[in-house]
Amino acid sequence: MDRINAAFALGNQRAPGQDIEFAVNQLIEIAIRALSPGLNDPFTALTCLDHLGSALCRLAQDRPQVVEERFQSAKQLLS
Repeated sequence: MDRINAAFALGNQRAPGQDIEFAVNQLIEIAIRALSPGLNDPFTALTCLDHLGSALCRLAQDRPQVVEERFQSAKQLLS
């Protein structure tokens, strides 16, 4: 039972290292807020886009089949 419990990380909050979608959503939210009229911080928005671009490049190199499947799904959705 201890080995099973050790395989899971439980907590009150989502962690970017465990949930890639959460990390991407955080970067997108930061970029959008940075471009709001109240902040108007384009450098922060560009930095978020750089991080997102780097992550997508790494994903495409490490797991090209996943990227291709997602691309085909999106293409069918838009058709």
